[in-house]
Amino acid sequence: MEEGTSTPSSSNNEEGSKKRKGRGPNRIDFNKIAKAKESGIEFNNLGQPIGKPSVPLSTSYGTVATQLIPVTYESWPEVPEILKNSVWETTKVISRRYTALVKKNDCPHTTSRKGLARLREELKEIKAIQTNQVDASGKTIKDDALAQVLGKENPGRVRGLGFGATPTKVQAAILGRQTTMKLQEEVKDLRQELKELKSFVFHLQARDRATTDGGSHSSSMPQVTNIKGIYVNLI
Repeated sequence: MEEGTSTPSSSNNEEGSKKRKGRGPNRIDFNKIAKAKESGIEFNNLGQPIGKPSVPLSTSYGTVATQLIPVTYESWPEVPEILKNSVWETTKVISRRYTALVKKNDCPHTTSRKGLARLREELKEIKAIQTNQVDASGKTIKDDALAQVLGKENPGRVRGLGFGATPTKVQAAILGRQTTMKLQEEVKDLRQELKELKSFVFHLQARDRATTDGGSHSSSMPQVTNIKGIYVNLI
């Protein structure tokens, strides 16, 4: 065969090599799942799996389904009747269970692969940490309850605040809000003190007018006024 010529098979190989590979089937390491089961999976009061070991367990559900129903069947009528009945009975049990749960759900939600049960447990941990943090004024957002439960966020980002929010901007806003609240408390105290001073001056002026109009009204017991915890004699 002369050089420079190509056979049909070689051209097909070149086209096949350029074709993008697909995702492929989901492959699960069942040894890891078995270890997760052995380590113990925690369940909440609703019987839902929570904790880290439950993540590989929930991931395996889809793979197990593909193993129960082989993908070699080109259509549903080709699946054996006994396998159909087994899958159908299992599906009805799951359907009834989640139908009852959906009726109790007033707030539809979208969650990650963790599911609502594990997210609920993380939220409990976040609330517990927030309760224990009596004074968080000296802490940064990198050490807040979210970071302690969900892990550190990527540099330059703030979890839950979307695009444009940076740790520096958020921390500055928090400090500014704390400073404003402190100044408002100081202004409130000063206004109360000014009110008490005005009341004290009013009593002095009223006594002076009474003395000028009706003569001296001195008594054996001096009049006393309480000004911010300090007792002052009105002479």
